[in-house]
Amino acid sequence: MKNVLIVDDSLSMRTTVKMVLQVAGYNVNDAEDGLEALNLLKNYCPDLILLDVNMPKMNGLDLLRELRKIPSCRLIPVIMLTTRTDEESIQRAEKEGVKGWITKPFNTDDLVNMVNNLLIC
Repeated sequence: MKNVLIVDDSLSMRTTVKMVLQVAGYNVNDAEDGLEALNLLKNYCPDLILLDVNMPKMNGLDLLRELRKIPSCRLIPVIMLTTRTDEESIQRAEKEGVKGWITKPFNTDDLVNMVNNLLIC
């Protein structure tokens, strides 16, 4: 079973995404901000990360940059799941190798399809 990490400061969003992905057959862990995610990643290596942009303590784009510096996390596929639609954020994320961008509110089928497509081995 594949492991997914959702990083979002909204408890309701983390809960919703977790339920959707668990029903789709994934193990899901969550973190409420970038700093919590970095601490979790010291002992946990997910197969995919879903990442919000707007979060306190460390935003998603800064976390993404930090992830790419960690050898064990460098190749983990990342999907941005956010309300942000500005071109600057999208370009910055693409520069760091983001594999997908989903805008909130999101369609659950689109989310599951994107996760499935990235995790097919």
